[in-house]
Amino acid sequence: MWCKENMLMQNYCYYSTINEIEKEGIEGKTYLEVGCGPCPIGQILAKKGAKKIYGLDISSSMIENAEINLTKLGLMHQFELVCADIFDTTFKLPEKVDCVVLSYVLTTFINNMDMCTEILRQCKKQLKPGGHICLTDFEYVKIPCEDFWFGMYTSAECPEVFKPFQFFIDKQPEAPFDIFHIPVHTMYEAGLKAGFKQVVYRNQYPDPEHSTNPVMKRYLEECKPTDYILKFIN
Repeated sequence: MWCKENMLMQNYCYYSTINEIEKEGIEGKTYLEVGCGPCPIGQILAKKGAKKIYGLDISSSMIENAEINLTKLGLMHQFELVCADIFDTTFKLPEKVDCVVLSYVLTTFINNMDMCTEILRQCKKQLKPGGHICLTDFEYVKIPCEDFWFGMYTSAECPEVFKPFQFFIDKQPEAPFDIFHIPVHTMYEAGLKAGFKQVVYRNQYPDPEHSTNPVMKRYLEECKPTDYILKFIN
């Protein structure tokens, strides 16, 4: 899996995501990972002592593959995997959770403000009082190709808000992903419209142990990445 092998995803994106969640404490808490795929964040939370992680995905094949992988890792007892649509207004978990995780999910398909607001509103319904959403994502940034120096690159032009740009990875360069440009201020506004009492923003940041890595240094200095972390407090 590309995300597990790409040093920027592991030591910049996932590192800062987990570090922010960890500030609230992980052990004994319950989580919902929306658009979970193989549950990359959930796996780390489980290893750090989370009581339960609900993995939600609309794709039955993603859920089946996640179950196989989590069983091999010996983590399945901490998970409950659910194949459902978060936009279904009747959907609810067996219990309210401490934290909903949205990690690089919304920019893969959200293409207007109404959708953005509604998915945050639906996630809010799953939270305990005082719980929060941890959303990590990115807006358009120009990443040069140059033989996949960063393991990824983006198309040249910055699109309008909610319009797509192409995101290429070195594992499948012939099949780019369409990513929707959602700036942090737009996500922030959607959170307020969804009824959250408070929204806290900060940029993502590297693992100090990898901050001098040549790829990391060049990425931060040349690309000036726009990856962000938003905490929507219920």
